[in-house]
Amino acid sequence: MKTENQPVIAGTQEKLYDLGTIEKFCHGDIDEVKEMVVIFIDEVLTLVDEIKAAYRNNDFEGIKKLTHNIKPVISYYDAVKIQNELKLIDVLAEQRMHTEIFEAKMATLQSAISQVVEDMNKTILNG
Repeated sequence: MKTENQPVIAGTQEKLYDLGTIEKFCHGDIDEVKEMVVIFIDEVLTLVDEIKAAYRNNDFEGIKKLTHNIKPVISYYDAVKIQNELKLIDVLAEQRMHTEIFEAKMATLQSAISQVVEDMNKTILNG
């Protein structure tokens, strides 16, 4: 299941994710890679809901904790767009920015996660 051609974000050369680290970790075992992808999808979808809930409750410390806890998981999948959006959300949470900018970053994060999840479902889990 070598992933030579990584999916990219439409209209850019920015890749959505890279399974190279996960494949190495799983020693190329396709079933184990799929299992790890299922766990990843569950975690990132839950993350978005938890950040939204924390934001609605003005829990900026909770947002920072959530973004910090998920960063290692995101890095294993080299999901650069998601990593970048999480960094920006973390900075805004640090500044306690309850603004349209935060909401826009959340929308961008959700879009990036949706693209990754959609591609993973299509090419890895159902491919």
